Amino acid sequence: TYKIFQPQRHRNTVEVHQLVTSIAPGDAISNAAFSLQKLLRKEGFKSEIFAEQIPAELAGRCNHLGRYPEFDTTENILIAHYSIASIGMITLPYFKARKILFYHNITPYHYWININVLAAFHCLRGKSDLPGILPFIQYGVAFSNFSLKDLRKAGLTKTAWLPLQIDVDRLKIPPDPIMMKNFNGKEKRI
Repeated sequence: TYKIFQPQRHRNTVEVHQLVTSIAPGDAISNAAFSLQKLLRKEGFKSEIFAEQIPAELAGRCNHLGRYPEFDTTENILIAHYSIASIGMITLPYFKARKILFYHNITPYHYWININVLAAFHCLRGKSDLPGILPFIQYGVAFSNFSLKDLRKAGLTKTAWLPLQIDVDRLKIPPDPIMMKNFNGKEKRI
């Protein structure tokens, strides 16, 4: 799968950008996007992350989706992290860059019905929008066999499975003493 990121043209002219619906500290998709950006930059690519929703603490690390057209060329690659309906995802067909869909799967909407109706709507819409977006995607990447089957079932044939990369170093932090005191004992807790 690494060959996906080795375009024919010289690396200095090709940029590999990413699109996410929202970015948040500690979020799995956000972590994946930041890890991939780090790898791409290390390999010599110019790489920016674009999001529709950006919290203040991450404003310096990514750009608003509205700025993406400034970077959009047929020479570039755009990686779209797909997991829910959004403006950025339904506008994918209109972007010029070659597109790779990183499919993080879509939570079945009925899990959200009695919890968050808006989330249920975005999941339902994400599932229904996907077949209309796929004809404009050059390649699809899924992080599990389950997701890969789901992506192929939706109609994308050029796909690959890629194990999700996790930065375990960020998990090497000392335990919180208050939490340890509260949960120290023989009972099993989750």
